[in-house]
Amino acid sequence: KQEGDVILLFGKTKPEIGGSEYQKQMNGTISGRPPVIDLDVEKRLHRAVLAAIQAGKVASAHDLSEGGLAVALSESATDELGVTVEWDIDMRADVALFSETQSRVLLSVKPENVDAVIVIAQENGVPCTRLGTVGGQDLTITVAGKKVLQTPVSELKAAWKDAIPCLID
Repeated sequence: KQEGDVILLFGKTKPEIGGSEYQKQMNGTISGRPPVIDLDVEKRLHRAVLAAIQAGKVASAHDLSEGGLAVALSESATDELGVTVEWDIDMRADVALFSETQSRVLLSVKPENVDAVIVIAQENGVPCTRLGTVGGQDLTITVAGKKVLQTPVSELKAAWKDAIPCLID
């Protein structure tokens, strides 16, 4: 992705944190009902993503699985480029950001390709939400008008890289 690219979310976020990494970190346990996968929705999602990629409209794509949107954004940020997200969703911010709802993909696209990608999503029956833009040096996330995170991407990358040796030891 490059400075100025637009971040789009394909798929619908539901308040599904049962069995999630977030739940494990917050409660020290995993319980509840995990997210349910609807194979028809998954099929339509992948058709839309594939069509957008084949049309040359996608700069990058990242699935939303373990950790949800917040983790996918952190993983996608580079050492040089951050992301600014302004998400208007009617859900508690932590649940929205860490929900592990299935059938969701984060895309970055050039501004001139946004309309075409939205049309592809609509043609495949896939919800598409414009979340923000690539740029700056921070990961900044605002949910329902409230800034919930602003962190330099260099710190996120350092934490990510330092976590891997801890898992091996």
